[in-house]
Amino acid sequence: MSLPELVFHREARLMVWIPYGTMTTQAIEDLNTALEREEALAQFHFDRFSDFSGIKQIDLSFDYVFKAALARRLAHAHGQKVKSAMIKGSLEVQHYSKLYAMVTERSALQVRFFATRAEAAAWLDCPVELLTITQPGQG
Repeated sequence: MSLPELVFHREARLMVWIPYGTMTTQAIEDLNTALEREEALAQFHFDRFSDFSGIKQIDLSFDYVFKAALARRLAHAHGQKVKSAMIKGSLEVQHYSKLYAMVTERSALQVRFFATRAEAAAWLDCPVELLTITQPGQG
């Protein structure tokens, strides 16, 4: 499975996800599969950066997002703190992002929202340059 909108920076312990188009349950399942695989290989959890500003449409249910967030919360029930920085995008994306943050609240998964990549990079303690993905042909 190749996800052009997903990059893992092992040396920085950072996952960068910049989805675009329509957000679907399949996209989230693919992300979780890739994340679990990379974390098993690396033997540590990755901090996360997600930029949802490219999402134009949502094809998700409240129930699915709630269950997916609960699964992530349980996956981080014990162990190290993991930071998840998000840029929200549209109002609909904001609603689902806030639901995710509420369900994972008071767990090892710390979710915060930011207006800019620079703010997210400062909180994640990483260079802002890591929070982009260059697609083939984009230079």
